[in-house]
Amino acid sequence: MRRSREAFLAMCLIRMILNRVQENSHSISPSLHPNDITTKSPQNLSVGSLERICPELDRQLEAWFDSLPHTIQPNLNVGISPDDPYDSYIRARYYATKHIICRPSLVFAAQLTVPIPVYIYENCVKCINGCREFIWATIFLLRERTHATWLRMQA
Repeated sequence: MRRSREAFLAMCLIRMILNRVQENSHSISPSLHPNDITTKSPQNLSVGSLERICPELDRQLEAWFDSLPHTIQPNLNVGISPDDPYDSYIRARYYATKHIICRPSLVFAAQLTVPIPVYIYENCVKCINGCREFIWATIFLLRERTHATWLRMQA
């Protein structure tokens, strides 16, 4: 019961990080100049701001992960435990968030006709790796058919 409570609280906290990610990533415009602010709104930031925003959001994600109680914190250097649903579930949320943090870089890289800046390329690599790890973690969750499996994955 204690582990389920800890996992629930961890999911609430990662939702707060995801809210910040979405708030920041949806306000980025396709300009490459780091100091270019569009005239539409002061909330619209340039693609160059990804260089500042992504590392900060990534730092917050890592702080969240490091603060997880050891009873539910997965070891990311070891394979997934198919017998521990909390391990798979927390991994899936961690990697989904990492993917979402870096996704704007991937979108812009696909649209660019000029050479891709190094930080955007590095974020693209993180985005794709995060997506792969998310899929790998969810394989174990989706093997068991329960009434809540689909809802958990959508959360």
